[in-house]
Amino acid sequence: MFDRLNEEVLGDGKIGTTGRGIGPTYADKANRVGIRIVDLVHPRRLRGQVETAVAQKNLVLRALGREEINVDDVLT
Repeated sequence: MFDRLNEEVLGDGKIGTTGRGIGPTYADKANRVGIRIVDLVHPRRLRGQVETAVAQKNLVLRALGREEINVDDVLT
């Protein structure tokens, strides 16, 4: 989703993403906001991490005039 949005914003300067989310995943890892597999075994902590991630992603979506993500939809 976010790689395609980035391509849209870049217009003629787009980089030709595969659209599989690899770039945004590495960006989240580098920014230390990604959710790791080990985080899945701690449901309460996981929810907090998802809430933080969703809040950050929704800032971008809102700025681009897109529909926001819902925490409960992510967790189901």
